[in-house]
Amino acid sequence: MGPRLKRLTQIASRRPCCVMSDAILDEFCDILRPRRSHDVNSSKRYIRKFEHIGTHPVAIEQALLQAIKFHESLGPKRKEERLRYLKNYWVERVLELPRVVINTPLKDHQSCGIANVAIENISPKAVAEYFYDKHRVFTVAVEQGVRVSPNLFTRLSDLDALVLAIQELAAG
Repeated sequence: MGPRLKRLTQIASRRPCCVMSDAILDEFCDILRPRRSHDVNSSKRYIRKFEHIGTHPVAIEQALLQAIKFHESLGPKRKEERLRYLKNYWVERVLELPRVVINTPLKDHQSCGIANVAIENISPKAVAEYFYDKHRVFTVAVEQGVRVSPNLFTRLSDLDALVLAIQELAAG
């Protein structure tokens, strides 16, 4: 079991999984106060004070173990191959278009499923809004372009809509 999966398992079983040195804990301990002043563990060095204080979504906790089982059944290699295939599918169709800039290295050892695309002379926010408003393709505007993050379940037809939106913006 890898460290990330172990951490998720610890979260699912509600065991503390945050590791913090005493020096760091002492430095940050005054940032948050204990949840209740009458808490038995309300001492200054009580690590649980850094946990989320609001209502916990039960659905996430209930689905976590199933998500881990699903991940293990696919295996990380198959997930990586699928995500890389989806990224390459749309990037290869827009790479040579005028005004389109792919800000992500395309070699396999440098990127996997996420890519960043920009259209020259159009702000990333405007690009992301156009993608969503006109084509219902959700992307996230960041400083140098829009981040496209396909999911394992993303259909090629969804990526075709993204390609069409990029072609329309690149054409002006």
